[in-house]
Amino acid sequence: MAVYTIAIFSAQNLLNGSGQQAFGPSDTNASTGPGGTFTHGNEAAQFIEINDTDDGSQGTDDVLDDGTSAAQELAEPVTLTYLQGGSVITTTFPVGTQIQAELIEEYSNGFQIMALRFEDPNNPGGLVTAGYSFIDPTASPGDPAVSPPGGTVLGTYVGGNNSGSTPSDQIACFAAGTMIELAEGCRPVQALAPGDLIMTRDNGLVEIAVVEKTRVPCEWIKSRDNLRPVVLAAGLVGNTAPLCISPQHRVLVRGAFVELMTGEPEVFVPAIAFVDAGLAHRHVPDSGITYYHVECATHQVIRSDGAWTETRLPGEPLFHSPDNRTTSVTARLALRRRDAVAVLYSQFATELRAA
Repeated sequence: MAVYTIAIFSAQNLLNGSGQQAFGPSDTNASTGPGGTFTHGNEAAQFIEINDTDDGSQGTDDVLDDGTSAAQELAEPVTLTYLQGGSVITTTFPVGTQIQAELIEEYSNGFQIMALRFEDPNNPGGLVTAGYSFIDPTASPGDPAVSPPGGTVLGTYVGGNNSGSTPSDQIACFAAGTMIELAEGCRPVQALAPGDLIMTRDNGLVEIAVVEKTRVPCEWIKSRDNLRPVVLAAGLVGNTAPLCISPQHRVLVRGAFVELMTGEPEVFVPAIAFVDAGLAHRHVPDSGITYYHVECATHQVIRSDGAWTETRLPGEPLFHSPDNRTTSVTARLALRRRDAVAVLYSQFATELRAA
């Protein structure tokens, strides 16, 4: 099971100059819909948790899927305003309401929205497309989780996708200030650039392909647990200073219990698992945080503040869930969050007792 948060807006918050919605209550496929230029209105985002228990029959539990059998439910109520039956109505969708990522619409100014379809409490057994969320709201790969301000002009409709299935908005990155080991020594992650040669555990010096950043304001960190950084105390995993990374960022661990429990001498675990195991803490910076992610042509193990951690996995969404388990494309076996907690507790509890 995965629990993630998305920012939801009412369908009536996205209108053209004639006051028409970008999509209707019965829409299930992307289409040209009404013409004109669409503007994202001033409605405040509602940050809503989703309980996702898909087991693979409809989708996976780290992706908000399209489909009536997708096991995705609201963990808290959301109130939306939308057009239905020729009238604008406001409905509160209660906890337990099924939610689908129905379709994607793309606009001329580079924005993409995901239209959301819900079980309709006004029509038992019925469904209604009543809200939306942004996928890449600033048209920048580094800022895909932050919705644009009210009044932003999205532009005209230019295309779309009949399925809105989208990875949940999780970020796997280093906090600004993290020191990364390069050929000539260590450099802050924010000073890295494509073409720099980074020191790797397996392949010596490897060229950086991509460096991108995401700015997350304090209010988002406070309201969204999946954006709140994890801090690993100096020395916990060989790091020479406190290591501040996003909850989903994978860290390399090794030891006798790691091998006993996984069959591998060393494995990747998501940073959030250290918190679950009582080995690390979360942090809310007053001024927000800037995350950076570093990508090479292939997945690599690199030193960050002295600890071995991952680069971004090429082809993996910037937003991946720590409940993923990857066995073939990562540089090491990557454990699910729940599996990682047991491994960390066994390995580090043994080390603490020995100390």
